[in-house]
Amino acid sequence: MKEPAQGWSRDEFVGRCLQRPVYRLQDWHAAAEVLAAARAQHNWMIETRVPVDQVALLAQATAAGFRVIDTNVQLDCARAELAKLPLTSSAWRIRHAQPDDRDVVRELCAAQMTTSRFHLDPRIDAEASSRVKREWVGNFFDGQRGDHLYLVDTRDGVAGFLLVLERAALGVIDLIAVEPRVRGTGAAGALVATWCAESSHLERIVVGTQISNTRSLRAYGRLGFRVCSATHVLHRHPADD
Repeated sequence: MKEPAQGWSRDEFVGRCLQRPVYRLQDWHAAAEVLAAARAQHNWMIETRVPVDQVALLAQATAAGFRVIDTNVQLDCARAELAKLPLTSSAWRIRHAQPDDRDVVRELCAAQMTTSRFHLDPRIDAEASSRVKREWVGNFFDGQRGDHLYLVDTRDGVAGFLLVLERAALGVIDLIAVEPRVRGTGAAGALVATWCAESSHLERIVVGTQISNTRSLRAYGRLGFRVCSATHVLHRHPADD
């Protein structure tokens, strides 16, 4: 296959999880080229993103067979403006993940993170969608993704986690999930607060979530996050030809 040109690339990680070639289209001028590369493969997927204010480009993409799967909302908050929250409670404590937490965290991620763009795409089955999240958080234990992984630990086992990236003074919430049994107890906020307390060099925190995930949007709002941008997420499959 021809090497990717500037403007598109292969997503090898997602491709392995979905068990099909997956392509990222970053520049719409490369659309014809990436589509030709995809069609030379079997059971492929192309993903692209369009800022919500680029209405003409969105119309062009949908006319070309791309389907809007969801809208990704980006939020940010100055570290100094994060809500001040307790770091522990009588029901749980926050701790760093250890190697033997791998399996439980992978399964918790697969079970709780069910609003992703993969889950929302009717042409991707639920098991493949869960595999993306399971392997994503599993990469932390292999040293391949994330700078810290914090857990919500209870008497009945791990009930939540936070995977973060640190880019100098910028902190990124990569993945976060808590089980229903600890929702509303401050556990999610304590995960973020513990991270910020330990990483005092951070000045700003950013996170992205699906507009369909209203529970997360409300939770981030309570922590002090505000929407800073939004992007439509589109997929294209062979069935869209």
